Amino acid sequence: MSEANSKQASDAYAQKTGDELVGMLREKDAQISKLLHELEVLRKMHFGPRSEKSKKPLDPKALLPFPGIAELLERVAQAKKEREAAAAIQALTAATATAEASPTAPTAAAPKKSRGPRGDFPDHLPRKVTRIEIPEDQRRAACGKVKKPIGVEVTQELEHVRITYVHRIETVKYACADHPEEGVQKAPGRTPVIEGGLLGPGFLAQLIVDHFGDHMPYARLERKFGHEGIDLARSVLCRSVLRCGELLAPLFEALKKEVLGAFLVQADETPVIVRNGNKAGRKRSYIWIYRSDDGNCLFQLCAGRGNEWPVAILGNYRGFVQSDAYAGYDILFRHGNDRIPIGCWSHLRRKFEDAANSAPELHAEIDAMLKLLFKLEADAKDHSAESRQKWRDDLVRPLLAQIKDWLDAKIMAVLPKSPMGEAIKHARKHWVDFTNFLRDGRIKDITNNAAERALRQVAVGRKNWMFIGHEDAGPAAGTLMSLIQTCREHRVNPIDYFRDVLVRISEPGSSARIRDLLPATWKSAAGAAQRQADARLAIANVVKSLVYG
Repeated sequence: MSEANSKQASDAYAQKTGDELVGMLREKDAQISKLLHELEVLRKMHFGPRSEKSKKPLDPKALLPFPGIAELLERVAQAKKEREAAAAIQALTAATATAEASPTAPTAAAPKKSRGPRGDFPDHLPRKVTRIEIPEDQRRAACGKVKKPIGVEVTQELEHVRITYVHRIETVKYACADHPEEGVQKAPGRTPVIEGGLLGPGFLAQLIVDHFGDHMPYARLERKFGHEGIDLARSVLCRSVLRCGELLAPLFEALKKEVLGAFLVQADETPVIVRNGNKAGRKRSYIWIYRSDDGNCLFQLCAGRGNEWPVAILGNYRGFVQSDAYAGYDILFRHGNDRIPIGCWSHLRRKFEDAANSAPELHAEIDAMLKLLFKLEADAKDHSAESRQKWRDDLVRPLLAQIKDWLDAKIMAVLPKSPMGEAIKHARKHWVDFTNFLRDGRIKDITNNAAERALRQVAVGRKNWMFIGHEDAGPAAGTLMSLIQTCREHRVNPIDYFRDVLVRISEPGSSARIRDLLPATWKSAAGAAQRQADARLAIANVVKSLVYG
């Protein structure tokens, strides 16, 4: 600060009364405290652990000062004993029934196989056997006899062979020389995925997963193929992948119907940079995710973060909407009861974690209750919907009443704009949203973490491909990301899936069976396992038929 500015500031302070100066100091102290808190939060985000799981176990003593907690803990322990006893009886009944059905079955369970680094490899992988022997003239004993084999020492190791080959398709044409008016008859062949394209379905499937599943930029893929002696420009790779996204657009619409047909949808968003092709300029856009409770995921690239974007997708939806309390979703719940908001307890817990340093004692109290809440929910994870509803009514609802009483009592004991005050205010403001999960036992998760984990794939990819090249690529990118993540949620190999679906959707009449090509139905369809086995066998047999030169 210059001497003139310093003198001007001193004169300004000199004109203040004592009370005004004290008020200014308090305001600056509050501002400094807020900035220090924000700095601590940023440090924790950058350097802190990524896992939200607390390493400190739940301490029942921390809960005892609150009325009714001791009785609640006893009921939790009793319910756990009853459930364990019921599970033991059920297991004994099942074992007895099995023994009666199979009298010769052994009574003792077979020991589990070790899954160490030298354990068995998956059965679907092809095998190659190399037998190492000693020549007969080198294995003679001192008596002159030839040593006989007495056993084999077996070791196994994984090998990987990446083969790019040219699939030459020769379609034979037929004609009659005596009757040329009959025209030419051509043998029926497979419809190409991309008309006039250079890449086959297997190559395209690998390319899609490499870029949108494993986040490899086109420039890196171009260089990787160059190492194999294949000259494929990144423009060719980009156009081919986007054409696949356009071809699979009907699957995106079918997936959208599946998501909007679920009783609960989770929503979240993350920013991405979108360029204007080869022209100068870039802008900030957002990728939104809508995830149904059964694992179907819908990604959509939007130009902004305003409330018009979730309204465009969820405007006619009826059911539960689980989100992170972002204000952009509020418009969905203003009119009628078609959509019911569900709060995310992980977001609330993070707010109290961020405020821990500003009020350690209060944080210890609320942290103990939140740990108990998450423990109760974890214990009910595998329950049926009816059993989970009863569990929550008996055990979770009383605990939430204790948390609400604590929030109402402590709001007057903290500064409103302090980190702890802001966390308590947030919890009280959205309390109805946070407790709406009690309304339906089908709601398995009180957090929005599943949608966040799915959206994290975009965040990881963003660090690699940096930006989306053009906004026109948004729909195709959203389609492919949606299908890849949905495959992962349903434990479907995305490469096998795309290799099969790209061929089937290119065939005439595919529009009548679009729903059968979604990952969940594709996995459970009759013959799906056999198709995958046949595809793997065909790939293995390709090596035998390759001709060099």
